[in-house]
Amino acid sequence: MVDDPGALSGDRSLALEAITANPLVPAGVAGPLLDAMLEANRALLPRFFPGG
Repeated sequence: MVDDPGALSGDRSLALEAITANPLVPAGVAGPLLDAMLEANRALLPRFFPGG
């Protein structure tokens, strides 16, 4: 079950906060990591890609 408000709402800033909360993810890596994860799962996460 997903319990991340960013994932549920499609809010990138909330999703980024969730990733940076993980101590194993360096701050400089979090943004590009989020972008890569969202793009790889684009078909499953339409809320992050309004308008297509």
